Amino acid sequence: MYRFEKWLHDVAGRLRATNAIPSAGHSRSIAWKKNLDLLMSAFDEGERAQLHFWEMERTDIPYLAYFQRDPGVLEAAVRKIVAANGQVIIRDKNKCRLGRLTRSSIKMRSLTRLLERASTIEVGFRYVNRGLRIEFDQLTAISVRIWRQARTNPSAFETQGQTSLQNKVDFSRVGISEIEIAGRKFPVIDDIKCLHLAQKVHFDPEFDIVFTWVDGSDPDWQSRKEAALNNTKVVSNPAATSRARFASHDELRFALRSICKFMDNYHRIYIVTDRQRPSWLVENDRLRIVDHSEIFPDKSCLPVFNSHAIKACLHRIKGLKDQYLYFNDDVILGKSTDLETFFPRRGHISYFPSSRTFVPFGNIDEGVEPVDLAAMNARDLLRTDGFVPSQKMWHVPLAVFRPEAEKLEARFQEVYDQTRRHTFRDPSDVAAS
Repeated sequence: MYRFEKWLHDVAGRLRATNAIPSAGHSRSIAWKKNLDLLMSAFDEGERAQLHFWEMERTDIPYLAYFQRDPGVLEAAVRKIVAANGQVIIRDKNKCRLGRLTRSSIKMRSLTRLLERASTIEVGFRYVNRGLRIEFDQLTAISVRIWRQARTNPSAFETQGQTSLQNKVDFSRVGISEIEIAGRKFPVIDDIKCLHLAQKVHFDPEFDIVFTWVDGSDPDWQSRKEAALNNTKVVSNPAATSRARFASHDELRFALRSICKFMDNYHRIYIVTDRQRPSWLVENDRLRIVDHSEIFPDKSCLPVFNSHAIKACLHRIKGLKDQYLYFNDDVILGKSTDLETFFPRRGHISYFPSSRTFVPFGNIDEGVEPVDLAAMNARDLLRTDGFVPSQKMWHVPLAVFRPEAEKLEARFQEVYDQTRRHTFRDPSDVAAS
């Protein structure tokens, strides 16, 4: 016991000495946003206009550009960052480290000289990882390239070192607009914004969560279902109308609790349903009920009792973030999970193919289950791109990039419209998620 107490005392002393912040399970996206807030708080509102969005380099983290008019402003900002328990790494034009500044190591006399030689600075908090080690994650640090006024032209700025764009900017010859990153608006040169959009560069540490939910015991909902069955000529497979498919055992309650416990860095949760709401649910700014009528482009298709039709509309939720996770109501998290599990890099998503369930080969016939039919139809659409998926997905949250979902709809518009028109599952449906 004595040895453990001594070890704990040593750890606590090391944390106090280094002024590090416990990570508390922060994901990299949230850590990056905290680091951005740290940087912005160090500049007065007028000076923030000198911080521009610049480029995306090899990492998925945006580079900012600081167009320096007064060297004293940057020096004061660095001191504020360090005073707030932040760390600043100063690099020269060759990306070699000139200095690492923390509250306990900053030297007032040498800071001015270091910044005179600096080409970039990296700003961020230091965190305590799960192994109780102090770390400064460069993947979440805010990189700022320093631009200085040209001697011959006060409207022109130059930077040292390599940049994938250019190393000189004349503000008398360029237009300036705005771009939003992580909920903040930054000035950006018009040509850079066009390049940014053309390359489909995307960075947003925020993400949404979408649930689909139904309560098959609701009398009003049962009446709508019976009326739809009476108006439907043929239901291709009895499984499409099975009571078990629409039964609710309050799994949603526990799924929501698991998210609050293990993935609380989401932006908003949307629950998609048909004129229903759980009696125990309390809506707030981070949770909203979405009715089918809000997302179906053709309201005459409603009501629908076809999950394929509903999933073909999820990307149409108003205000939905570009990155979102689709949860079935019976998917429950069991441990801390962060965004990078599903979106590991800019423009990339993770998917989780099952090693036990497969997309059947062969032709479609009456003996195939509706869930298999939808997967086979989706596979046939993707076959034109030379991709033939053979495995289904594990029953886990599915990562979706909304702009890509919109492209798929535009490309296969007729197939999407046909799936949405089917009140119950149909052999020609496509699984959009």
